[in-house]
Amino acid sequence: MRPYSVLAFLLPLFLLAVHPIPAAAAAKTSAIFTSVKGKVEIRRRGKKSARASQGTKVSAGARIVAARGAEAVLQLSDGSEITVHSGTDLTLSRLETDKKDNFMEFKLWAGKLLAKVRKLATSRSTFEVEAGGVVCGVRGTEYSLDYDPGHDKLDLEVLDGTVWTKAGGETLT
Repeated sequence: MRPYSVLAFLLPLFLLAVHPIPAAAAAKTSAIFTSVKGKVEIRRRGKKSARASQGTKVSAGARIVAARGAEAVLQLSDGSEITVHSGTDLTLSRLETDKKDNFMEFKLWAGKLLAKVRKLATSRSTFEVEAGGVVCGVRGTEYSLDYDPGHDKLDLEVLDGTVWTKAGGETLT
């Protein structure tokens, strides 16, 4: 076998090892405001802030800031809802769907939200909210989180279902 034919045979194998063919990537989805009362801003990195209104779509990376006296309801692609209360600052960290799996992750910087989470379709699906170093995950639950970063205080109220929390390396249900 000639040296260049060996190289022609090995080069594609080397390229596959360095740059493997990716598995089917999760599709990015969006959320939609179904209700907005008062001043609710949508902030995106590198873009001018926009005011939310009913029907406005937002995607991962958006930061939702509700002014004092404001409230908004976001409906997610799986039918789950998040109510953002007055004085709340929330980032939509991840909104993805991969066939039957949904991956929803949020960062609550301050304020209060009410999450009504549809039962997750598969064990791989996630719905998590991180606030003050605590991650709260659910699987078909209704719960409220109220985070005060000034006092480093997180109040969790489970209205229906089960919530697991992870903080300081410890997981509690």
